[in-house]
Amino acid sequence: MSEPRVIVDGEWLHPVGDLEITDRWPGGNWSVDWSMNLAPGQKPPALRAGAPVKVMYGSHPRWGGTLADPDWDSGTFHADGRCMQAQTVLAEDNNGEPVVAPAWALLYANNRGALDWFHWGEPFADGTEDEPTDVNTMWDLFDTWAEQIGRRWGVAGDGLFYSAADPTTPTFHVLPGVDGLGLSRERQATHVRAQYITSQLQFAYVGAVAPGWASPESRIERKVDLTEMGTMTSAKAQASVTNLMSRFGTKEAFTNGLEVRRGMVVDGAGQTVGLAAIRPGLMYRVHGMRDPRNGLPYTDFVAGETVWRTTEDAVQINPIDMVAADF
Repeated sequence: MSEPRVIVDGEWLHPVGDLEITDRWPGGNWSVDWSMNLAPGQKPPALRAGAPVKVMYGSHPRWGGTLADPDWDSGTFHADGRCMQAQTVLAEDNNGEPVVAPAWALLYANNRGALDWFHWGEPFADGTEDEPTDVNTMWDLFDTWAEQIGRRWGVAGDGLFYSAADPTTPTFHVLPGVDGLGLSRERQATHVRAQYITSQLQFAYVGAVAPGWASPESRIERKVDLTEMGTMTSAKAQASVTNLMSRFGTKEAFTNGLEVRRGMVVDGAGQTVGLAAIRPGLMYRVHGMRDPRNGLPYTDFVAGETVWRTTEDAVQINPIDMVAADF
């Protein structure tokens, strides 16, 4: 049985304790935390802020990112996943002009050394033909692009950008015996109105109503600003707001996740799935847990976050549509 190995700046750290690997969807590799029992005053040179961090599982790069400032007093360490670079890197060309085509924005960022991840075969031609009016972060650009085409995005351990639509059939099955998922029946929004900029550089608006909403149910209104993404057609603006509403306008959302341990998750053929394979962006079917949304004897959900606590041999799986999601 393989164990995950933490490698910092090319140096294998051993031993490490309390290793916790977090992945999110969207985002992909999100964070890694661990501890080390260091002697007083011991500060290995590899453990410097900004050093590249990899978590290998066998020969597979399970996670990749960069080390944050070490906490030498407590002997604890934290690394941020590659996707976090997109929160500060700007979507601009070599002249500092804004770019809304994700493929070009990623290429420019790679060329100037601001990002160390790449894409291969992504449908970047979709939803990218508008003229930009302001510079966005790469994160905002990818989020808006993904919303327009009904996908989510992330960066994997090998440094490749990827995207996908939420699955509609289960990849893995959770065996009976886990604690139940709580359910909230309060929507985050019933009516959304979005402002965008037309090709004539005029402000315009589109709206969407939550599926199944009808009076006298309470009306919850939200405003969405699409103007930072440059000019767009009404169809693209409508697609963006409709996708938002489909995710956050649901009347029912989970309030908590569930914990699984080794041997509790199987694939479609009934074979046990290793904890390293449990990721967000996949659909899980929990057997023996009646779904309060539709009365079925099992519950299906798409994972939005997984936290692999390797020392405890457990993974926390949180649904993508938990109430805590920010509209």
